[in-house]
Amino acid sequence: MNEMGFTPRSGYGRRGPSPRERPARWRARLLIAAGMAVIMVAATPGGPAAKSGPRRPVAQQLHCGLTELVCTVADGEGSGAGGTCPEPSQSCDLDLTLYRIYMARLSKGAKMRPLHPRYRAVLSPYYPELDLSRVRLGYSPRQPLRNATTDCLNIYFNDATAVEHFATGRAKIYFKEDRPDPDSTHLDWLLHELRHAEQCMEEGGREGYARRWFIELSRSGMLLLKGSSQQLHDAMGMEEDAEAVAQRLLERLTLNVDARGDLVPEIVLQPPVRVGPLRVAAPLPVIFSVAAAGGSEPLSFTWSMKRPGRDQFYRVPELEGRTWRNQLVWTPSLAGIYQIRVQASHPGGRLEPAIRIYQLNVAPAPKRVCSATYTM
Repeated sequence: MNEMGFTPRSGYGRRGPSPRERPARWRARLLIAAGMAVIMVAATPGGPAAKSGPRRPVAQQLHCGLTELVCTVADGEGSGAGGTCPEPSQSCDLDLTLYRIYMARLSKGAKMRPLHPRYRAVLSPYYPELDLSRVRLGYSPRQPLRNATTDCLNIYFNDATAVEHFATGRAKIYFKEDRPDPDSTHLDWLLHELRHAEQCMEEGGREGYARRWFIELSRSGMLLLKGSSQQLHDAMGMEEDAEAVAQRLLERLTLNVDARGDLVPEIVLQPPVRVGPLRVAAPLPVIFSVAAAGGSEPLSFTWSMKRPGRDQFYRVPELEGRTWRNQLVWTPSLAGIYQIRVQASHPGGRLEPAIRIYQLNVAPAPKRVCSATYTM
């Protein structure tokens, strides 16, 4: 979440020291305008409220004066803020007005794209209050370096490559000393911002989200007296929550990373398909097939079986059958209950192998009845 003048934390914020940012001209003028409004309203007995109906209390006149002047300056800067300012008959809410103006400016010209379906499938269980199919991602250069801003279901990154990777499923998770390396991984940036989108849903939408953001900003404002704007940002409860969620999920998702570093769903074995009779001395072998969903190619299948009266699994005997990838061609030689164990894994990745055991009852060979005909 961007702070409209403070440099917020983002996933890229840890990738190296970012250069000191000069305040954007728009933000600087906004602050100057706010200061001028304070002086103007204080010096004017009627204030802006005198133009429309009953006289407002002094505090409300000040608030309305600030709101009106901020809107005027924002429109003059070509921010695209038209329609975001309250009508004269409406209450003057400077916080919401600032939020709307900033987001209107930030979104100007941004091409919004959906999150890749594979990411939606993997991440949906971790964001129960958020419909990931409604989330949109866009590139906006109108914010500091290494920064992202979440406006409920719209997330703006200042890195066009990151947006491309999130939309096409090509973001990577890199590891350092066998742990996810946030300094070179894009996905923790996305996880952080998705938590902000979920916070918006928890607050009932955009207005509640904006109000919560300003309340938490004011509560942590004392840090400005002894620290930086970055410390102010990181001390906000919303930010601490989003960062904790991002780091926790990054650890959990290590078991969803293939050999290329891509985030993929877990491997799941589908119900088996069997062709051929399950009986000893059948004229045709049994063909047993198992398909896998999720994971990442290539997948490796390992077969083993437990024969009747045995306590351990062992490789399929060559005299009874052979295996090829996800298929077992088998001619049972003993009647009774068999157990077939199948393991599907992705070599070189961190995906947990999928293992299933199937029980089969092999019937004995049919008895042959011999008959003889005697003649006298």
